[in-house]
Amino acid sequence: MMSTILIERPGINSTFQDKGRFSLQHLGVVASGCMDSFLSDLANKLVGNDIYKPLIEFAYQGPLIKMTSGKAHISITGNVKFEIKRKNKKIIEGIPNSSFYLKEGDLLDITATRKSIYGYLAVEGCFDLEKINNSFSTLLKAKIGPFDGKKITINQKIN
Repeated sequence: MMSTILIERPGINSTFQDKGRFSLQHLGVVASGCMDSFLSDLANKLVGNDIYKPLIEFAYQGPLIKMTSGKAHISITGNVKFEIKRKNKKIIEGIPNSSFYLKEGDLLDITATRKSIYGYLAVEGCFDLEKINNSFSTLLKAKIGPFDGKKITINQKIN
């Protein structure tokens, strides 16, 4: 069964990233990719993904997401404050650099990074995105990447 998340708040500078795009430097396009390779690799490894899979990178504040269908194995890495609001109203304080499961109706609220800038959210099996020039990375200035190279937006649905 396909799972779907709804972005209820995009957070600050939330984009899809991977290891980067290394085929366009001769045209003046930077490689882009994750700002913190250690944390992005850890996020993917915590959910059993290859380290080259796309994930969400956020700065200072992450997204508020709702699991609208299915379930997902998710990890959050970085010095990040977040909580999980279960459908049954139970609130669980998140533990950074770990993984957990979200079920339909659950909310994940990534409120802030602490004494750091970047954090990462990975989903087991990864997101259903289109590769652009052999990468899933978003490069905002060049408008290259998933969803026309734009930041994650409110009310966006992601599989």
